[in-house]
Amino acid sequence: WVKRDLEQYQSTKPCPICNGQRLKPETLSVRLPSPGLPPQPLPHPRSSDKGGAKKPLSLHGKGSVNEENSGEGVQLQGTSIATISSMSVDTAQEYFEALPKLLSSRQMVIGERAVKEISERLTFLKDVGLGYLTLDRNARTLAGGEAQRIRLATQIGSGLMGCLYILDEPSIGLHQRDNRKLIETLQRLRDLGNTVIVVEHDEETMRAADWLIDIGPGAGEHGGEVINEGPLELFLKSKVGTARWLNGSKRIEIPVERRKPYSPCPVIVQLSKELMAAESKSDYGGNGIEAKSKSKGKGLKAKA
Repeated sequence: WVKRDLEQYQSTKPCPICNGQRLKPETLSVRLPSPGLPPQPLPHPRSSDKGGAKKPLSLHGKGSVNEENSGEGVQLQGTSIATISSMSVDTAQEYFEALPKLLSSRQMVIGERAVKEISERLTFLKDVGLGYLTLDRNARTLAGGEAQRIRLATQIGSGLMGCLYILDEPSIGLHQRDNRKLIETLQRLRDLGNTVIVVEHDEETMRAADWLIDIGPGAGEHGGEVINEGPLELFLKSKVGTARWLNGSKRIEIPVERRKPYSPCPVIVQLSKELMAAESKSDYGGNGIEAKSKSKGKGLKAKA
């Protein structure tokens, strides 16, 4: 309880030294080649003077290392790990796919396995529909479905076998176009020799299942009983529960006439007020111009 009591006096702020990049200047000085730039030798984080004594270098801002005892700056070519961490999954995957072409044969011997592993992990994240997330995204800002899919991608990368996975609506927040990718990921996890149980209401996911279990007949205290189960072909022959909507015997019709809201939409009301104010302002301005032109015309006529 002491920790929870002290948390009300704490706040999260980026470090003024590393600007929230969480790395030392020496680490940020290590760069990888950037697409569009030729491979260049990276300067050592410490430079030597004529006497051979090494002068420490300090990082000022992103992408430059300046000597502490002189005003001369040394620009580092390439991409730092902090820059890569700020990329989205899609952008990072494209970067690591192009990276082997930018590395020398010696560099590839050193980093080939790491580049391959990173590319595979990024592919897993993209396959579960998380290509839009940045790699440095705070875990506390993730939705429930996003957090589930991240753990799912981690489990696929681990390659475990003989495990039981239980997922509660992993398609929440997922665009319909990425639904097929999620289903293929679940099937890949199954093909590794695991059992995957998914609590889901999405039709495409239900039709892709090996075995369907319908629990009902109602919700909460009015349900809890298995009313139908089996593979999809056998499941659709039933005339109870969810099977009626899957086989088309029942459907939710689109209403011909929509219900009118009890109160007006506040957005529409605000837009109407702004439109009326703009029209009245333009009418007032137009009348003023017209009156001025008429009076000017009379003055010219009288003078003539």
